[in-house]
Amino acid sequence: MRSAWLACKRAMLAGAAWGVPMAAFMIALDVWRCGILCLTDAAVTLALASAAGTLTIGVFVACFGGTTRGFPSRSNTQERTPCLARSS
Repeated sequence: MRSAWLACKRAMLAGAAWGVPMAAFMIALDVWRCGILCLTDAAVTLALASAAGTLTIGVFVACFGGTTRGFPSRSNTQERTPCLARSS
């Protein structure tokens, strides 16, 4: 139950993270073209962009957005030494 809630939360956040900048861009284009901001059009654009982001990107993030450990072959096993301490 808790993992489903977290997946839903990740989906909503990812959808909003995509939808809000996309809506801002589309609203800015509309204001530039028309010369005036229509609040109704801006609200509808924001709602549709956020919904589209949640239903597309959000679903992907909810299914595959968990944290992973990464590739074991890419881990660094060498000791870290400062660049100035190396002898040439």
